[in-house]
Amino acid sequence: MNLIQKWISAYRHFRYGGLEAARRYLTEYGYNHVHLLSVDPPIVYLWWGRDDEILHIQLRDSNLIILYLFPWCFQRNELPDICQRVNFINRKFPNHTIYFLCNEEYSVDELRSVGLNAEFIHQNAFINENIFAPSPSVIRTHDAIYSASLAPYKRHYLAADVHSLILLSYTYTGTSKDGYSNSARKALAHAWWPKDSLALGDKLTTMQIVDLYAQAHVGLCLSAIEGGMFVSMEYLLS
Repeated sequence: MNLIQKWISAYRHFRYGGLEAARRYLTEYGYNHVHLLSVDPPIVYLWWGRDDEILHIQLRDSNLIILYLFPWCFQRNELPDICQRVNFINRKFPNHTIYFLCNEEYSVDELRSVGLNAEFIHQNAFINENIFAPSPSVIRTHDAIYSASLAPYKRHYLAADVHSLILLSYTYTGTSKDGYSNSARKALAHAWWPKDSLALGDKLTTMQIVDLYAQAHVGLCLSAIEGGMFVSMEYLLS
């Protein structure tokens, strides 16, 4: 089964089983970081910086459109590397078109000034309001929930005085620091860490996360600086 056929099947999973079904299908084939928006023409949405070489190679002869999102916020000092990478893709895969979806208006002008396609379309516009919604039947038993990577800038220790706390945690290469996870867990030993009950390598499903949001009165943001913060929309809608 080639990549187009896999995506067609994934798209059918999406139509009849929702986004979660499509993601499960794509994950089985190693494309868990790709969001499929269209099959004909093939349009995908993913974070800039992820390994996407296989997409370009397998769809070399297709009119592939890739919508890239910056997972943080646009940094001016990254512009030379971005241009170098895009120019390489344009030379090697001339049928492919790249667009950058920006979380800030200023970054649109920066990218366009060097000839790149860019639009101001905030990442939070992609949240599914049919999934993240209030759950009236669930009793809010906890004071707060904090969904954040285990990285120092997230300042987990500020939640030490929250009596009844749910913590959803994960790690990203480049932001995690040795010892931080242990110190955060020590400071918040009283909190409920739902992922601890999962088998190694398992993840919470989207609906399990929605259920956890529904059990808390508020969602926390404790970092001094932030990017687009997709989770803020999940909090607000739940």
